[in-house]
Amino acid sequence: MPWLTQSRFPFLWNCFQWAIGGSVDKRRLCLRHYSGQKRVLEVGCSVGNIAVAFQRTPGLRYVGIDIDPAAIALAKKRFARCDNFSFRCQDLAETAELGERFDYVLLAGVLHHLPDQESLSLVRAARRLLDERGLLVVVEPVTPAAGDSNFLRFYLRTLEQGQYVRDPATLGRLLGSVRGLLPCGEETCLVGATPLGVPRCARFGVWQFRGD
Repeated sequence: MPWLTQSRFPFLWNCFQWAIGGSVDKRRLCLRHYSGQKRVLEVGCSVGNIAVAFQRTPGLRYVGIDIDPAAIALAKKRFARCDNFSFRCQDLAETAELGERFDYVLLAGVLHHLPDQESLSLVRAARRLLDERGLLVVVEPVTPAAGDSNFLRFYLRTLEQGQYVRDPATLGRLLGSVRGLLPCGEETCLVGATPLGVPRCARFGVWQFRGD
């Protein structure tokens, strides 16, 4: 197990993510197709490093879920003064059983930690939580493109903890195989390691789906 993980040292892990883990650019990607939806669910919210991106949205109700109790505990402390933000230590199946619906469901940096069948199960459960006009957004690290720098490959080999980083075409096919989802856009973008956006450290894919 890597030494620095969100489970063992959630505060230090969050600092690392902000300083050289690309959090600032990842937040921008997660907002790239956000258009003011008021009921937001983030699956695998960790310590709330992406949730920060939604703090300035008026009238929003944000729910973050994660199966890591240490990460959720820190997220609750960080957002203790935000009455419209809630964090739960539960899996997606438990959330779906509550009968809630959301118009913006975000899976950011989750699927590259899961094999194909578990990834499919997670996306199917997320589909059940989409409102009739809801948008599902998947943001994931992908393998470098042919023209990407050697630094991206080095970063992937040495610092990426996910064991299932896929190429964009493979992940796109996997997501597209889920029934009840209508694809409405995909792209890949480079992410910078630091808050300044440099150096470029990873390539991320962004997929959008509507309920079909």
